[in-house]
Amino acid sequence: MTREDHQPTNRQIERPKREVGELHRVCGSSVGIVLAFDESTTPLIVNFEDPDEEPIVCAPVEDGMSVGDGKPVARPVQMYKGKPAVCWAVDAMRASQMTAVFVVTSPALSTAVSHAVYGTKRKGGGSNVQVVEIDRHALVERTRLGANFEMFGLPFGMLELARGLADSLFEGYDNVVILESDAVRITPGHLYELCLDAMEHPEVEAVPSWIECLRRSPFLFTRDFLHGLEERGIAAVGPNGFDRPVPLVKTRDHVFGDELLAPSPAEHPVASAFLDECTIGALEALRLARAAENGEGDGGESADAVGSPAAIGTDAAGGSMSDADRELVAIAQGILHAREANGDRNADLVWADEFGRRCKLDFPLLNDRWHKGKLAYLDSAATCQRVDVSLQAQRDFDEHANANVYRGGYELSKRATDEFGRARRRIEEFIGSDEQRIAFTANTTGAANLVAQAWGEWNIGEGDLIVIPLAEHHSNMLPFTMLAERKRAEVEFVPYGPDGRLDQQAFSAALERRPKLVCAALVGNVFGIVEPVREMAKAAHEVGARFLVDAAQALSHMKLDVKDLGADWVTMSGHKGYGPFGIGALWIGDEAFDEMDPLGGGGGVVTHVGVGSYRLRPRALQYEMGTPPISQAIAWAAACDYLDGLGMDAVARHDCALTRYLVRGLHMLDGVNVVGDHDRADGQVGLVSFTVRDVLPAELAAFAGRLGVDMRSGGHCALPLHASVGLIGTGRISFGVHTTSDDIDAALVAIEACRRAYER
Repeated sequence: MTREDHQPTNRQIERPKREVGELHRVCGSSVGIVLAFDESTTPLIVNFEDPDEEPIVCAPVEDGMSVGDGKPVARPVQMYKGKPAVCWAVDAMRASQMTAVFVVTSPALSTAVSHAVYGTKRKGGGSNVQVVEIDRHALVERTRLGANFEMFGLPFGMLELARGLADSLFEGYDNVVILESDAVRITPGHLYELCLDAMEHPEVEAVPSWIECLRRSPFLFTRDFLHGLEERGIAAVGPNGFDRPVPLVKTRDHVFGDELLAPSPAEHPVASAFLDECTIGALEALRLARAAENGEGDGGESADAVGSPAAIGTDAAGGSMSDADRELVAIAQGILHAREANGDRNADLVWADEFGRRCKLDFPLLNDRWHKGKLAYLDSAATCQRVDVSLQAQRDFDEHANANVYRGGYELSKRATDEFGRARRRIEEFIGSDEQRIAFTANTTGAANLVAQAWGEWNIGEGDLIVIPLAEHHSNMLPFTMLAERKRAEVEFVPYGPDGRLDQQAFSAALERRPKLVCAALVGNVFGIVEPVREMAKAAHEVGARFLVDAAQALSHMKLDVKDLGADWVTMSGHKGYGPFGIGALWIGDEAFDEMDPLGGGGGVVTHVGVGSYRLRPRALQYEMGTPPISQAIAWAAACDYLDGLGMDAVARHDCALTRYLVRGLHMLDGVNVVGDHDRADGQVGLVSFTVRDVLPAELAAFAGRLGVDMRSGGHCALPLHASVGLIGTGRISFGVHTTSDDIDAALVAIEACRRAYER
């Protein structure tokens, strides 16, 4: 592999044209399905890689192809380069020599789509094309668990329909390829590559595409996978009666590079109009709902008016409220009433709320004039807010003690050296480490890469095995995947069970192959479950493997004792523990240290240099090249003091109470599926991922953000995990010590408002 292979390109990738016989050999046993459900009238906008090439705004359809007098034109039949959008997808499938092509559309679009498919001259041949009319809501109803099951955004009913259509025509098919109708730049070459992936990897059950940083169609599903849906219980209801178990699908992502193969996503007109009309946020809606309950709103309406936007007539400032504001308050009223009916408020929650309210006062951003009372920050798993004592400690050093450390003979340098040393010892004490066992890095990613380079380059060789759980953050996966690539070693990814916990039986089987290295997170950043790393480390050591623990997510949620974990390395970041950006740490165990070699030389790693000789600094300090992150370490140490002052047992109690409260709240909402099991204590660490029917995670996060609720969306740097459970991505809510039940209920208000808007 050359260096150029790793580089992105701004040019359209030239795919060789395949002969008809070659296309038929690879794609001929596949059935194609084009989805033409999109009734949005937002114009298709097709972008190009070449910055000199202007985007194309697709035109309305030609005369005689309208969807009805006075009605706007839907996206599948808008014109791109003189041809309806749906025809581009159909032609790509026909030209690829697929056995048959079905165009699945809604009753509202059936006439226009049929006219587009049958009423225009077509090039290419060899495939039958049939338009199938079906109500998309009927597909949802066919799902075993209502609307809560999706496979890469496709409802279970769509998979059943795909299987039925293929079976009705051609019993000997191998795969079904599903393509969105607006993928106007997909070519037979792309579909050829997709089918070739499935042909060359017979163990694979699904091949989802990865296009322009998003997982989107075309998707390929094998015949065996479609016929095994029921037997595998892939859409069964979980033990809690709400959420489906996490399925395990053998997938192989097909990456089409940086190509823009489809138009820009349409902006949802109802959702956009709703947000434009809102003058209040979700937290404000909650306050107004409570005011109405207490007889303080608009003349003291009765609480019996729950669900009616007319129940509240004025906002907090006494001004007139919009219809969107009224709906938001009505949603908040409904949530508050459901909470009361469920008895969700208990002594633990009352305590957790008081804890969170006290802590919220310690975070400047949450108390400034722009955010106080308006922002529910629920993305602490990505980065924690900065606590004031940490900010002040860094500012005090920068303003009053700024100097470089170690060999300066003047007072400022001596003071800086002393403060930096105290900060290191404080952080080591916080994580249960002996002195001089941590090396400061830029972040958790830098710490993992340090292990890959300082240990892996000397200890991993051709044919060696590295074991990594499938749910690992890319930062704990890619450094060692790349190491294996350089050394011609092998990586085995351990799957997860239906409850979102690591499959310990599969882990034990992987250890039987005697790996050289095992990596695992203490707390997963998607499932939010604590893994038994102490037992896993012991088992790994028994077969001679080194063990690395990613403690980034655990740092701010539980008392960490690195020696008790039994690991050889532990990685972490300051910004995941209410400290600053730009600093992380690698804890190094004694035996692992003896097998490592410094990454490089220079100031900071040595105590003396002579002609042709040098003396390294003691222990982990020899891995800190150049000037260290001095003020960042001091700020991080202050954040450790803050957490110790709260008590990590109290932090854990707060997390447990609010996690239970969040999961119960999500279960109140229609169409929401919680990913992973949070009924047990090891799943109650303040992090919950979920999906919402018919709403992409990015759409949900953007919508909620407009209402003052900051939550995460996407793959959370764990794309292989999301692919393996059939998800495009997830929404994620994660707590800080400042989180209260109001923040969580505000998130529920935003999620429900978004779901309703996207349903219209």
